Amino acid sequence: MTTKRIAVFTGGRADYGLLTPLLRAISAESTLTLQLLASGYHFDSQLGDTQRQISADGFTVSAQIPFQRVADERDVVRSMGAALPALSETLQRLRSEVLVILGDRYEALAAAQAAYFLRIPIAHIHGGEVTAGALDDGIRHAITQLASYHFASNQQHRQRIIAMGKSPQRVFDVGALGVDNVLHTELIERDAFCVHWGLRERPFILATYHPATASTAEQPAAVTAHILDALAAFSDYDVLFTYPNGDAGHQAIIAQLEQAAGRHRDNDQRLCLVPSLGMRHYVNAIRHCALVLGNSSSAIIEVSALRKAVVNVGQRQAGRIAAASVLHCNSDTDSIRQAVEQALSDTHQRLTANCALPYGGGDSAAKICQQLTQPSSIALGFYDG
Repeated sequence: MTTKRIAVFTGGRADYGLLTPLLRAISAESTLTLQLLASGYHFDSQLGDTQRQISADGFTVSAQIPFQRVADERDVVRSMGAALPALSETLQRLRSEVLVILGDRYEALAAAQAAYFLRIPIAHIHGGEVTAGALDDGIRHAITQLASYHFASNQQHRQRIIAMGKSPQRVFDVGALGVDNVLHTELIERDAFCVHWGLRERPFILATYHPATASTAEQPAAVTAHILDALAAFSDYDVLFTYPNGDAGHQAIIAQLEQAAGRHRDNDQRLCLVPSLGMRHYVNAIRHCALVLGNSSSAIIEVSALRKAVVNVGQRQAGRIAAASVLHCNSDTDSIRQAVEQALSDTHQRLTANCALPYGGGDSAAKICQQLTQPSSIALGFYDG
């Protein structure tokens, strides 16, 4: 039987973790063939060497796409340019019929460019969203314009995509794949989780800070230091801190974290630094932590679904729809400390347990997969309403 060839591009640990339930759904669908395209960041030991997680999850990488590690914006341009020939050759060699892309990173934009000029329909996940503190905003909207099918995470995002000239018949409100993950990931008991990561039997705060690429005011190393200084005030809590993504500025964050981890090894061991938890352990870290702190989209989308309080630091996620469980603060030490105090309060914990959730009920992968089984075509023209 002839099957429809669905290429799925993953640029790194963040989008791979979100894509996992969809990859499983495509693999299980008899009318579809999965082609997994993984960027070189999955094979970078400093960024977690997440290709091992892909293999452990039972997926085969159909092609490795070379992206160079970046230190600044000029490196981003060079990295995209170097990857485009490999993306073009891979999509043609695999004879992909649809390319699935999630999100708003520059690696995803490069993949979308290649598919667009090869006239391969693009299915874009998480369009219509706003994150004013990162260059991701422009990237996300650019991919929307190149895409033929759109899987929005809620109705407001769907309406934004339609307002950008996309036909309502090609725009679907499916919820967020991350909610699928957190609601269906296997439980690891707290004792086993703590032993695995060397955590003590104490409450802990889960933290991740990424470069805010659209903000000159948020210097990566300085904000990382502010976060660590703020958390020092909460001596009853340990801190599980994961590495940032590969955006320009990530090396400064890692250097600051490793310096701090060295100090804690010599003293009270409160700081546990992990390059990548992997999706299963990340979800269980959310389940077992006291709160989540940082500036990742995951903290706003997935963490709320597990009824955990969030402190969102700085401007990276400015404009993203968030549940009432998410507290927003500036990136200075005092603002972060005050937000953590509020998040840990009984009042905010009760609010977190009962607030409305804006990103669906955990069935996104099934909805997207069902649409992928339908005939696909390039979308032309502008929808004026």
